Formats: sequence, C-alpha cells, structure tokens
Amino acid sequence: MKRIIKDSGHKVFLIIDNLKIRPTKAVKAWLIKHYNEIECFKIL
Repeated sequence: MKRIIKDSGHKVFLIIDNLKIRPTKAVKAWLIKHYNEIECFKIL
C-alpha cells in the first residue's frame, strides 16, 4: 500500500469486499495515520 500511495500521486480509493475477517490493530493504526492518502469503501 505504501508504494501504491507513493506512486499514484493522488488519493487512493480501496474497495473492500465482504470477507469475514477483521483488520488487526496495526492495520487500523496504519489507515488512521494515512487517512488523507487513502479512503476505504466496503461493499456488501
């Protein structure tokens, strides 16, 4: 994800499917840290 954000030059939109796993604390912390560079959308 770091490379995608760096190489894109603009905000990245990540679409998350309905997989039944929960993000770890590390993933949540990373998303919070990079909230201005990536936006997540969950499809149901």
